[in-house]
Amino acid sequence: MSKHLLFSPSAGLDWEIWSLHGGSRTPTLEGKTTEPADAAAAASRVVMALPVSQCLTLPLWLTNAEPGLYEPMILSQLEKRGMAPRNGTPPIFDYGVVAVSENRTLLRVTLLPGNFPEALCFAKARCYAGWADFLPLPESQIVLWQERQNLVLAVARGGEVVYTQVLSRSLQITAETALEVRAIRLALEAEQVVESITGVTVWGSFPEGVDCLQLLKLPVDEGERPAPSAARVATVSTRSRMVPLPLQKTRILRLRRDRNLRFAGIAALGYVALVLLMAVYLRSLQAKASALVESVKRDKPAATELERTSAAWRVVESAVDPNYYAIEQFYLCAEALPPVGIRFSSFEIKGRGVQIKGMARSVAELYKYVDVLKQSPVISRNSWRVGQPRVFQDDTVEFKIEGNMQ
Repeated sequence: MSKHLLFSPSAGLDWEIWSLHGGSRTPTLEGKTTEPADAAAAASRVVMALPVSQCLTLPLWLTNAEPGLYEPMILSQLEKRGMAPRNGTPPIFDYGVVAVSENRTLLRVTLLPGNFPEALCFAKARCYAGWADFLPLPESQIVLWQERQNLVLAVARGGEVVYTQVLSRSLQITAETALEVRAIRLALEAEQVVESITGVTVWGSFPEGVDCLQLLKLPVDEGERPAPSAARVATVSTRSRMVPLPLQKTRILRLRRDRNLRFAGIAALGYVALVLLMAVYLRSLQAKASALVESVKRDKPAATELERTSAAWRVVESAVDPNYYAIEQFYLCAEALPPVGIRFSSFEIKGRGVQIKGMARSVAELYKYVDVLKQSPVISRNSWRVGQPRVFQDDTVEFKIEGNMQ
C-alpha cells in the first residue's frame, strides 16, 4: 500500500511525521524523528513542510502586468533587497497572487536559501513549501509558535501566508519580542499588506510570556498548534514549484542517466536487429550459393559437352566457313584496294594468319588502306597489324600487313 508522508518541524530539533490520507481527512501524527531520510525512504510520496529558518515568505507589491512578467519582476526585487544568491545561481522561489488593486498586485513570495541542506533533499519529495502554508492560520492576525528551537511569526491574508519571520532564537516571548511584533504590525499595515491586524494568536506554551503581548493592545488568543489542514496540503502540494538546488542537480543527473540508458537500450536493440538481419542475409546467401553449386553440378556435363563441341568447331571453322577460305580472304583484301597507289607483291595464309606484302605510294595511302580493312564487315574480324614500313627517297613505302583470324 502506498504511503504518503508530510514532514514538519517540531518545537525541538526533530521532525514530526504526518500521514496523509487524501481527501478531506485530517493528517495523522505518527511520531517524530531526527532523521527524516529514513522514514522518507519507506514512503511512496513525501511532502516537506519547511521551518521559517529554511523557507521565508514575504509580500511584494508589483505594478499590474501580464502573469508571465511577474517572475522577472520578482527576481529584480529580490536582487535589490540582497536576497538573491551571490554565487550567480538564480534564487529558488514560488509566488502567487494574493490581492489585486486598481494599479498594483500583491504577491506572496516564498524563497528557499541557496545553501539548502542536502539531508532534506529526497527523491520522492513531491513538494517543498513553508510549514505555515499548511496550517490553518487565522485571517489578518499575527500568529506565534515554536519550531526548531526558534520563535516564529506568520501573517495570512485571503487564505494565503503573506509574511513569515524568525523572531528570536529563544522559545520565550519577552518585552523585546512584543516590540518587534509591534514594528512588524505597523510595517504590514503601512504597506497595506493587510488592512488591519485584528489580533494575536499564540500556539504553544509560553509561561508568563503572553502578558508581554498586552503592549500591542490587541486581543490575544492562546491554544495548541493545530494539525495541518488537509485542504491546504492538497492545494500547496499541487501548486508548489520549488525544488532545492541539490535535488535539481540530482534529478538532472538521473534524467541524463535514464536518457543514456534509453539510448544504450535502443543501440543494443539496433545491434541485435542488425545481427539478426546479417544472419538472415548470410543464410540467404548460403542458400543461393548452395543452389548455384547444385545448378553447376547439374549443368556440368552439358557445359563440358558444349566446350568440347565449340573446340571441335574452332578446329574445322576455317575449313567450313567460306569467309576463311584463302581465295575468299584474298578477294576481300584485294577488293578493298584503291584504284591506284597500292599493289600486292605477295599474299600468304598461314593457319589462321594472313600476311600481305607490297608497295604503297605513301605512308598515308598505306594507313588509309589498313583503315578500310578494319572497317570491312567481314575481314574486320581479323586483328590487323602493320609492321614497320620501309620508306624510299621517292616517298614510296614497302609494307607488311598481318592479320589474325578471330
